[in-house]
Amino acid sequence: MKPYKKRFLGLAMALLLLGGCAQGQEAATPQQEVAAAYASGASVIKAAANLEAQVGYSLEDLESGWSPEAATSIAGTGTSWEVEGSGVELRDSQAVIVAGGTYVVSGVMEDGMLLVDAEDAATVRIVLNGAELKSASDAPIYVKNAEKAILTLEEGTLNRVEDGTTRPEETEEMETAGGAIFSNDDLTINGTGSLTVQGNYKHGVEGDDAVLVTGADLEITAVKDGINVNDLFALKEGSLAITAGDDGIHSDGALVVDGGVLAVEESQEGLEGALVVVNAGDIRVRSADDGINTALDAEETDPSATAGLTTAAGRPRMDANDGSRLEIRGGTLVVDAQGDGIDANGDILMTGGSVTVNGPAMDANGAIDYNGSFTMEGGVLVAAGSAGMVQAPSEASTQNSLLFYLGTQKEGATVEVLDEAGNVLAGMETVRESGSLVVSTPEIVQGGTYRVLVDGQETASLVAAGTVSTYGQGGMGGGRGGMGGQWVRPEEAKPGPGKQEQ
Repeated sequence: MKPYKKRFLGLAMALLLLGGCAQGQEAATPQQEVAAAYASGASVIKAAANLEAQVGYSLEDLESGWSPEAATSIAGTGTSWEVEGSGVELRDSQAVIVAGGTYVVSGVMEDGMLLVDAEDAATVRIVLNGAELKSASDAPIYVKNAEKAILTLEEGTLNRVEDGTTRPEETEEMETAGGAIFSNDDLTINGTGSLTVQGNYKHGVEGDDAVLVTGADLEITAVKDGINVNDLFALKEGSLAITAGDDGIHSDGALVVDGGVLAVEESQEGLEGALVVVNAGDIRVRSADDGINTALDAEETDPSATAGLTTAAGRPRMDANDGSRLEIRGGTLVVDAQGDGIDANGDILMTGGSVTVNGPAMDANGAIDYNGSFTMEGGVLVAAGSAGMVQAPSEASTQNSLLFYLGTQKEGATVEVLDEAGNVLAGMETVRESGSLVVSTPEIVQGGTYRVLVDGQETASLVAAGTVSTYGQGGMGGGRGGMGGQWVRPEEAKPGPGKQEQ
């Protein structure tokens, strides 16, 4: 199968997990439409844009309990494995799980592999119960074949997985594992223990299909991506801290946050996917380039789906809407990005939640950047960054927005937006120099007067006169040219409490 067809089929399968269909129920119509879109050669990404992105978590994804009586014990003794129970074959430094069931792993393995090679219909649960697993030249945990693999972190335990900097040559039998934890099939991580993953070759966790995190305390450090998946990544519960040399989390398909705590502490790009959805949770991203990025991978996609997205030289067009999508429906998202804070090569929809963006100081990037539309329907948005490439939400939004060009403001400034009664609608502390501020809250109404205070000093004021109202000049303008709003000099603004008429 050609690579791009594999990617599209994989994404179609990932989207079949979206929509909240419980196990055993018939697929909902939107998911059937996605599959039909693939079969007809249409862009799955664009079909996916119409979906309400909800992940269908099964009971076994959420359940971390297990029975000692029915489990097989696998213990690392430093240089070898000791097994009590059935379903495991020992092959040199490999402990090979060949049947479905529960396997409890403990002890230290200095250079070996826990390999899952079970039947297609088998679910394999691996319970890490105080395990330290290392491999000098491969992935310490490698899921080659199973219906699903579940990695459960036992309550109160500390676990560690670390790979080496090299890999053996790929064979017909074994795909090269890019991650310290690698799964060729669906992988779920749950439990109430903790796991540290050190990815020295490429990624921390890598999945060919879906990777779901429904619990536990994870800390991942990787030379490339913290987590890399082909189809779907989803976080429902637990905490996840990532330090990455490239992407914090990268999905060729969908990336969904349904809850939990996610901190990308260091990355080139924080979160990247063709479809990124934030339904709930506490998310904090720090990146040297884009904080949140949605993009369709043109190199691995049916060329007909990317027509018009590239130049004559085959390079991506900077302004092309590639059909990717970002949806923010709830939760708290804080972005600190030296590149674009939020960069959607397609569309953005925000209906709830809270988003704070500390964007770039350089004018070549912006706090918010999108190629399609940004529909603002709810929630609180406050974004500071450079003035050269600034964009506000689109004029077609149902919630009003304000765009302020403020000149150069110092890093570490406290910025607040007040209504005419002196109520603070939104605020933030900048982490680098900024020249623009974008704000949208449900309280902004047309005809109202809004003031910006920087370190307590009034810097700008305007009367909202449209869906997107702008103070000052510069950059690309609100919502791709959506200008408007009546300028009010700071000294002419209506006074708030504590400010007297002169």
